[in-house]
Amino acid sequence: GDLEHGVRVADGSRIGKTIIFARNHDHAILLQRLFDEMYPQYGGDFCRVIDTYDQRAEDLIDDFKGTGTNPDLTIAVSVDMLDTGIDVPEIVNLVFAKPVFSFVKFWQMIGRGTRLCPDLFGPGKDKTHFQIFDHWGNFERFEQGYEPAEPKQAKSLLQNVFEARLELARTAIEKQQPEAFDLAIDLIDKDIAALPDKSIPIRDKWKQLSAIKNKETLARFDGATKATLEQDIAPLMQWTNISGHEEAHKFDRLIAQTQVALIKGSSRLDDLKDEIINQISALPINLSQVRVKLPIIEKAKSAEFWDHVTVRDLEQLRIELRGILQFRPKTGPNPIPSKVIDVAEEPSLVERKRHKVKLAGLDMVAYRNRVHHVLQEIIDQNVTLQKIKAGQPVEPTELEALCSLVLTLDASLDLHDLVDYFPETAGHLDLAIRSVIGMDAGTVHQRFTTFVQQHPNLASHQIKFLDLLQNHIAKYGSIEVDRLYEPPFTLLHTDSLDGLFDESTANELLNIIDTFKRQGSEE
Repeated sequence: GDLEHGVRVADGSRIGKTIIFARNHDHAILLQRLFDEMYPQYGGDFCRVIDTYDQRAEDLIDDFKGTGTNPDLTIAVSVDMLDTGIDVPEIVNLVFAKPVFSFVKFWQMIGRGTRLCPDLFGPGKDKTHFQIFDHWGNFERFEQGYEPAEPKQAKSLLQNVFEARLELARTAIEKQQPEAFDLAIDLIDKDIAALPDKSIPIRDKWKQLSAIKNKETLARFDGATKATLEQDIAPLMQWTNISGHEEAHKFDRLIAQTQVALIKGSSRLDDLKDEIINQISALPINLSQVRVKLPIIEKAKSAEFWDHVTVRDLEQLRIELRGILQFRPKTGPNPIPSKVIDVAEEPSLVERKRHKVKLAGLDMVAYRNRVHHVLQEIIDQNVTLQKIKAGQPVEPTELEALCSLVLTLDASLDLHDLVDYFPETAGHLDLAIRSVIGMDAGTVHQRFTTFVQQHPNLASHQIKFLDLLQNHIAKYGSIEVDRLYEPPFTLLHTDSLDGLFDESTANELLNIIDTFKRQGSEE
């Protein structure tokens, strides 16, 4: 299913670059073996395991990046090796074939798909999205509120060619052109014969294929045959491996569209004629393969050819030239040089302000972890941080000294930004820092101990709720009341605090929670 629904390359000829995150080496090898069994037409170079067990791992990574000796490597099955470090901007599909329990790791794995890639889907069509197949509920585990995508299956290049030929057959019948019809049926028959019959998706449709495998059934082209060809057979075209011959098949499609326009007498014929002439005019005549076809190219560019062109003429043109279309120079990402306007600025009038990036979701988690890591490194030697963790008040001068120290360790981390990223701390930097490093578990426990002593008859689920509450405050330094009405606090009772405690007891708890917010802030 993933292979069918994944994001495809620009021309639809195959699936885009994909990483499958596997559980371990054996699982990865199994996935590669299953792929090769299901899709033998790709010949074993399309999907490869990349992990530390393989001595050629670095070479395989080069292949995957497109700088190695195997340009066909498109699906990499990874065990930890590609989870975090690799940068391949062309990656458009990520498959989570394993559960992930570390939020940071999860975020880093998703980061494999977030690299921007200009012109990925053609000149001027940059990469704007990538697709994630999460088979282990990782998004639910980390409570990431992502809308599940309805996978829209992009049509493959060969499906488009096949459908253009079906359209040619339909139009030929409608306009009573028997020669064009026979030609279309002949091409459709050959396309069906080229399907890789050992491939699982083809075997699944064996019944439908058998029904139209013979030329007579095809030539009847009745309602049932047309429906089978459109609905069942056309989508199977994606499984024929056309690697290295994409340009030839694009030319096939262009010729079929031109033949349809010719029979219909459509005004599109002029546009399609121009496109054919443009494509063949771009062929480099210094190549021997092109030079040998020069008489045909010149004829196809002439007005006389187009004045009396027939479907058969276009077919002849397709057969003669499809094999050399691959030699057309590739249109690069920047065909037109950028216009440069040099505007002089007065340096003294340039205003500089630090731009704060808005953080949310996984980006916020990554940022928080970065700050946490730096502060954790210095907390044993830093008295200010120790005070903050213990819930004690600190002076503004102490906070400034701490901010300066952190900047010397990481020039891109300004702790002052924390008050913007944690608005619930109401502008108090010490509270914002505490929300990252947490609070000393002993201090937290101490404040709840009195409450427990005053309520000796607490039930086990009420004690469990207090444990959850203490753990959260120890980790984040405080808790917003709204947060109490979300999981995990609602797992014990859907109404959380209100359902577990009577009103006066609940209010006592809220007062204790309040002390964590106020402690250390200069109000």
